[in-house]
Amino acid sequence: MNMMKIILVACFVILAVIVVIPLIAELQFDVGQLKEAVKTDPFNSQYFAGSGESILNEKYHHGDEMAYLDKAMRLYGRALELNPECADYSLKLGQIKLALFLKDKVRVEYIKSAFDNFKRAVKNDPNGFNISYSVGYAGISIWKFLGKEDKEFILSRLKYSLKLKPAYSKYVYPKLWNEAMDLNLLHKIEPLGRGPDEYITRLEKLELMRSTAKRTLNVARVVIESDWQGRADDKKNTYLNGNMYWSGTMDAAIIIPSGKSMIRIQAKGSPADNIHPYMKVELDGRQIGAAAISSSEWKQYDFKVKTDGGIKVLSIIFVNDGANPSKGEDRNLYIGRAEAI
Repeated sequence: MNMMKIILVACFVILAVIVVIPLIAELQFDVGQLKEAVKTDPFNSQYFAGSGESILNEKYHHGDEMAYLDKAMRLYGRALELNPECADYSLKLGQIKLALFLKDKVRVEYIKSAFDNFKRAVKNDPNGFNISYSVGYAGISIWKFLGKEDKEFILSRLKYSLKLKPAYSKYVYPKLWNEAMDLNLLHKIEPLGRGPDEYITRLEKLELMRSTAKRTLNVARVVIESDWQGRADDKKNTYLNGNMYWSGTMDAAIIIPSGKSMIRIQAKGSPADNIHPYMKVELDGRQIGAAAISSSEWKQYDFKVKTDGGIKVLSIIFVNDGANPSKGEDRNLYIGRAEAI
């Protein structure tokens, strides 16, 4: 019996040397703690996963991010070998491989490997919100590189996630729109029975403005004050001639040349409590820039864009309306001419 115990211990030691020591030699963090942990239990997947997470944290503070991602991938890979039913390990491994692909887009094999891990994660935890949401959100980041089957998989996870937690649509919709620019995809994952979603409704409004401009040909490369349309966030007050007295959004159709171009916007503002009006600028619902408007006289603000050209909708979002009546101060934003150069 004692001889059997000795043989088992020897086997554990040999396996630890073969599997663990090569990994330890490459690590850039507290190796001593890992060695002690491995001596205690060389087949505990948590040690490898914890080490992989430490490596991921390290990559934010050092230059060679690819090397850190590669080490983390191998550590999480070993953790998954030891605990193949752990959905979190499969998820993390897939996320790391997508990060590696985004660093080196020639390595397309990382996409297939990442999705194999994502599907394994969902299989091991089919009802969990965190797995489905994380898988879906990660997949959006490489949307344009995905085939039809992988896109459908990502949409199914996003739809399931939003069914469980509809409030997360405020993170999902903008990201998916920025990557895919396809309103139908947002409708595909929209939770049923909630009524109109504010973000989707806004995109539908932009689409209507764009299609109307195409049909009527009432559009040019220059927007003047009277072209701006919009209402305050309170839905009660309407903007006229580019005067934004309340927080909200204004839109105007504009023709943008194909390729790289510049959008030049005239703006001025009035502060309150030493805080100037702040505007965000969007093109077809995608933010292209932002600026604090510190001048009470007309000033030009330039925003670089790169598009496929044609009719777009330019939007100005005033985010910080305010006033101090005791000082007679009212924070307002005024938008004049806008031009695509």
